[in-house]
Amino acid sequence: MAHSLTLSRELFVPRDLVFQVWTEAEHLSAWYSPTADCMREVSVDARAGGLYLFVWTTLGGDRFVQSGEYRAVDPPAGFHCSQRYQEGFDGTFGTELFVALAEAAGSTRIDIQQQGFPTETSRDAARQLWSDLLDQLEAYFSVI
Repeated sequence: MAHSLTLSRELFVPRDLVFQVWTEAEHLSAWYSPTADCMREVSVDARAGGLYLFVWTTLGGDRFVQSGEYRAVDPPAGFHCSQRYQEGFDGTFGTELFVALAEAAGSTRIDIQQQGFPTETSRDAARQLWSDLLDQLEAYFSVI
């Protein structure tokens, strides 16, 4: 049985900027990481059929690899992509990620749905990771 998660966060940042920061390598390399103390390699082609690759190496030598394909991209409303957790995570598995961005009165509501976790443990770990990533995204907006 596959498991899924849903989360939301509201940021007081324009939707166009949230979309840009989430789909361009230069920005992703600054905030999207499972740990703060690592070097990041990011390759992104944010269009339908485009591929992405994230490689993180911690100062302690731990390595995390995630890749996938954009299934649909609708700037600035969001995107849908596959995610393949290949190295450093709780096993190798794939999920489908849906990110919707809704703008209202100067803020952006981020709705994340992720489907296909093989276990509750992997889903729960991803929920914590998303919480950390969204915190990092919010902090990133204070420095750009």
